[in-house]
Amino acid sequence: MTGDSWRGLVNGILYMVIFSSGLDDIEADRVARYIGERPFGGMTAGQQRELLSAAVRAPRLAWDIDGALGGRGEDEVRGFLRKVAERLSSAGSGLQPDGPGNGQDGPEVAS
Repeated sequence: MTGDSWRGLVNGILYMVIFSSGLDDIEADRVARYIGERPFGGMTAGQQRELLSAAVRAPRLAWDIDGALGGRGEDEVRGFLRKVAERLSSAGSGLQPDGPGNGQDGPEVAS
């Protein structure tokens, strides 16, 4: 993964938490469970984990929905994304391993 290829995933996650009162452990669990069961863009949990890890390591974390996050700063968002990535990595997350037939092929797209 290069550059800011993580940006779409980060925007999708932040859109999910626009109205959340806090970016706490409960919210990180909810988001990790959701994107593990319904991956963005047909990615596997591992691919999402890689993108989130890249976002956390990025020198400047940026997203496209600034005003909607209620003044949450880069450090708070970075910490939240780290929690989500850790939960995607944890064996106790209830997620199935990456691979065919595990229900993580992503949503069907009408043509």
